[in-house]
Amino acid sequence: MPTLKLTDNFGVVIDATLSADATFAKYLKSPSELIGVLTTVKPIQDLRISDDPFQSQSAGIAFTEPITLGATGAELSIKPSLTGSLSITKGPTLFSTDTDAFREVIPIPAQQAYLSAALTAEVDLAIAGKVTDLQFGFTAGTTIVLTNYRLCAITEPLVPTLTHLVADFTLPGDLEDIAHLAENDIITIDGTGTLHFTAEANLLTSVNPLAMLDVPFVPIKVAEGAGINVKGAYTLTGAYQLRIQRLDGRKFRLGYQKKRTSEFDVSTKALINTSVTAGSFDLLKTVLQAVSPDPVPDQATFQEAGLTDDKIGAIAAAVKAGIERSIALSLTRELDLLDSSSTAFSYEVDIGQLDDRGKQAVHDALDADLTGLEATEHPGITRKKSVFDTLRQGSRILKVNLLGIYTHASVTTLFQKGTIIVDRETGDVTITDQAGAQRIQFTADNFAQDSVKLRRVLAESLLLTAVYRAAAGFMGGPQLTSHYWFFELHQKTNQQQIADYLTIAQALQLLSPTARTAKLTSIAAISAFGRSSLFIDASYNDALCKLMFVDSTGQARAEDEYEASGRLALLLLLPQGDPINDARRMPLNDDALWQTMKRTGQPGFPTLFAAKGLNANQLADITADYTLIMWWASAMHQMGDALAQILNFLTSHAGVDRENNTFRQLRITLNDAMAAVVSTTHPQFGEPWGILALDLASGQQATTSLQLVTPRMTLVLTQRALQGATSHGN
Repeated sequence: MPTLKLTDNFGVVIDATLSADATFAKYLKSPSELIGVLTTVKPIQDLRISDDPFQSQSAGIAFTEPITLGATGAELSIKPSLTGSLSITKGPTLFSTDTDAFREVIPIPAQQAYLSAALTAEVDLAIAGKVTDLQFGFTAGTTIVLTNYRLCAITEPLVPTLTHLVADFTLPGDLEDIAHLAENDIITIDGTGTLHFTAEANLLTSVNPLAMLDVPFVPIKVAEGAGINVKGAYTLTGAYQLRIQRLDGRKFRLGYQKKRTSEFDVSTKALINTSVTAGSFDLLKTVLQAVSPDPVPDQATFQEAGLTDDKIGAIAAAVKAGIERSIALSLTRELDLLDSSSTAFSYEVDIGQLDDRGKQAVHDALDADLTGLEATEHPGITRKKSVFDTLRQGSRILKVNLLGIYTHASVTTLFQKGTIIVDRETGDVTITDQAGAQRIQFTADNFAQDSVKLRRVLAESLLLTAVYRAAAGFMGGPQLTSHYWFFELHQKTNQQQIADYLTIAQALQLLSPTARTAKLTSIAAISAFGRSSLFIDASYNDALCKLMFVDSTGQARAEDEYEASGRLALLLLLPQGDPINDARRMPLNDDALWQTMKRTGQPGFPTLFAAKGLNANQLADITADYTLIMWWASAMHQMGDALAQILNFLTSHAGVDRENNTFRQLRITLNDAMAAVVSTTHPQFGEPWGILALDLASGQQATTSLQLVTPRMTLVLTQRALQGATSHGN
C-alpha cells in the first residue's frame, strides 16, 4: 500500500500507510511513497488542537516528487512547485462571510474545530474534451485546490488526528468515495470550469400594447401573462467550488458555490426545431397564442397572406435567438445576484434511498453535468436551491411589444400585416405592422438593425399610445398597461456609471437621497464592478395616460408645465460638482435665466452666456438641452390640446357616431399633432431622461421598478422611496 511521510524542522511528524479504502490511495498512480516537508515554527508532536500549533492557523506542505492521480489514466498532477497546506479553523463558522471567496458558512459547535488538509493540483491537459472522474468540470490545464475538512474536539492531540486526516484524504470521484466520509466531513474543490445542464424554463409573457399613427377607436384583443415552456441546454463557465458535506445517517449535501465578485459566462441553446420543414411555425404559434385570446390560424392562412416557409423559418429562428438571449440574461442576473449567499446549486442526497437513475444523476453531477438533478425528480434527492428556479417557476419575463395593435385589433392580424423583429441585446420580441417595421428597420434574419433605435421607436410609440389611451379610455376599453422599458448592459462598469444609475433611481423616487449617499459610501473602495445590467419598467394605465396631457378640468396642460417637468428631469439627472453638469444646471435651476433664453432665442445664446465664462462645449450642451426641452413642451402641449378637444366633444356628445364630421376633424387634428412628434422625436427620449420626463408629467404615479445587478453590488427597487424601498447589496 502507498505510504505518506511528512517531516518538519524538528523531525518526522507523520509516517503512515494510506488507508486501503481511502480514495487518495484508490486514485494514486505514482509514486508509491509520498514524501513531503511540513513548514512549522515549533515542534507539534505533543500539542493539542487548542494549542494553535501552526503560525497563522496554517502550515505549508511541499512534496519532493510529482504525484499523479486518476481513475484510469493521469487526470490530476501535484507538482513539487505546487504547495498544499494544513489548517485549523475555530470559532463560530467555517468559511467567513467577509473573507472567504465562496462565503456560504457552516456552523462550528462549541469546543470543536475543523482540521483541514489542502492540496493544489493541475488538471491534466491530455483530458481536454473528455469526461473523467477527477475533473469535476474544471478546465484542462488549470489549477484547482482540493481540501478535506474534519470536525474534531479542540482537546484532541494534533498529530494522531492529523495523521488520520491525511491518510484518509478523499477525492469524490463517485458515490462510493462520498459514502466513505465520516459524519460532518467536508470536501471542497475550487477552480475554474464549466457546469452544464438541460432543463425547462417557463417564460411568462409581458405584453406591451403600443399605438401607431391614425388609429381607430376600437377594442383590442390581447392576452397577458400566459407562459411559454422552453426546454434548453445551458452552460455556465466561471470560478466555482464543488462542496460536499456529509450529514447524519447516509445523507450528504452536494453544492456548487459561485466565487464572490466573479462573473459567469452563460450560454443558452433552446431545444426548438426552427427548420423550414418542421417546428418553425409551431414556435410562432406558441408565441402568438401566448399574447392572443383568439385561436391562432393554421400555417396555410399565414402563407396565403404572403408569409413563405422560408420567411416563417427566418422569423422563428430570430424568435428562438430572442428567447435564448432573454433566458441567458435572466440566468446571468441570477448568478450576479449571488452576493450575500454564493450557493448556485444545492442538493441533499440520501444514499440509502437512491435508485439506479438517481445514482447516475449524482455521478453525472460530480462530472459537472447537472441535468439529472435539474430536469428530473429522484427518490432520495431534494433540490434545496438552484439559480434556475426563477426560470423554472415562471418568475422571468419574455417581453412582447405589440406595435400597431390599436390599428389591427388582433395579434394575428397584426402579424399577418407585418412581421416579428427581435432585439439582439435584450431578446425582446416586437410584433409590428409594416409601418412599424419600416421605422425600426431590420435585417434579413429579422433582427433590429439598431437596438437603440428600436427602443427609441418604442418609447415614442408609448407617447402616442398614451394619447390614444387617454381618449379611448373615456369610451371604455381593455384594462391593460403600456410599458416604458429601458435596458442597458455594460461589460465593464466603473464607479461613475454606478453613481449615474443611483442618480436615476433617486430621480424616479425609488431611492431616497440619504439611501443614495449611503450606497455610494458603501462602495467607495470599489473601482471596478465588472459586468452590470440596468433594467427599468414603468407602466401606465388609462388614468395616468390622461393625466399626462389634461388637468382635472379637462383642459390641456400648458407648455410652461412641460418645460418645468423637462427641466426638472434633466436637473435631477445632473448631480452637482462636475464642471459640465454645473454649467448645464445653470439655466435649468434659474427661472429668470430660462425666460431670458426664451426671449433671446438660440442665436443669442453665445452673447448671453459670454459673461459666465463658459466654453464652446458647455454652450453646446446647454443649447442641446434647451432644444430638447422646448421640443418636449411643444409636442406634449399640442397633443394635449388636440386630446382635450376630443374629450370635451365626447363629453357633450355622448354616443356620437365615429363618422361624425366634427369628430373626424378632431381626430385629424390629433393625428397631425402626433405625426409632428413622430417626425421630430429626440434620441434622448429613448434614454432615462424620457422615462423621467413622462414620470413627472404623470405626477410620478406610474408603477415603476428598477433593478441594477453587478457581481459587486445589487439594487432592487420596487416602490417609491417616500413609501419605502427594497434594496439589497454589499
